[in-house]
Amino acid sequence: MTRFVSLLAVGLLVALTGCTKVVFDSENGGARQLLQLARPGNSITTITGPEAMQPDVSFDRNRVAFVRTVGTPPVRQVFVMTIGDAGSLQQVTSDPVDKSYPRWSTQGQLAFRAGSDLRVLNPDFTPFDLGTPTPQADGGLDFYDNGNGLVYQRNGNLYVLPVDRSVPETPITNCPPPNTRCGSPVVSHDQTKLAYRRTVMLAAGYPEVIHVILTGSWSNLGSFMMGPALGGSGKVHSFDFARSDNKLYVAAKSYDAATGSYGNDLLLFEVNLDGSDKSQLAPGPQVRYPSAR
Repeated sequence: MTRFVSLLAVGLLVALTGCTKVVFDSENGGARQLLQLARPGNSITTITGPEAMQPDVSFDRNRVAFVRTVGTPPVRQVFVMTIGDAGSLQQVTSDPVDKSYPRWSTQGQLAFRAGSDLRVLNPDFTPFDLGTPTPQADGGLDFYDNGNGLVYQRNGNLYVLPVDRSVPETPITNCPPPNTRCGSPVVSHDQTKLAYRRTVMLAAGYPEVIHVILTGSWSNLGSFMMGPALGGSGKVHSFDFARSDNKLYVAAKSYDAATGSYGNDLLLFEVNLDGSDKSQLAPGPQVRYPSAR
């Protein structure tokens, strides 16, 4: 009941204020840092200094988890910070293995990759025992079912696994290698939907399709492309559900119909779940990993 009330309160706040924010990482002089875009108005402010990437905003909208390279030899570690309070910065991992893709659950857990191992931290950042063998991933990941399950990418497909390991991992996509890849799973804030990217490598171009499916049944709700299937992969980089869960924020390259080609920069777009009403929110250079706040 508490979980439902807290998620409802967030939704009411967004509806009443009309103000939403998106955190993302972007290059500044070659270094990546976290920025925040506030809507309406699309004003942009800086959240962190350099060497911060792959942000994910907590469900209470107060904290952001991200990856930063530190130490000698340099290793990517997970940090957590209260947004707007640089003094709250806390490093929550320390072992000498590169970390990536930190993701919050509705309950305050953190999941991430350490090398190819999936790991989970409790809300107090102590390790959660995922059992053996350690689940493996080679791409993005997220929680679903309010922290009770993980969805993750491996070998071009998506798999789900309850954190208590009550049942074995289960594939939820059918992307036959080597010419098809599914990845970049993102779960909606209300936990009912999952979006992922499907890339097909063809001689005529690489279609990059964003699919939206229902969690649990994993049945299809719809799919769309941000532009024509011309050129190679990398046209769509990353995305997240808006707080309303009826739109996506997408980091993608812009297609120029006049020249028939894509630009080099990754820009930030907002788009409906069926691909309609696409609008650009922020310019580059190289916007990555949008996370709704």
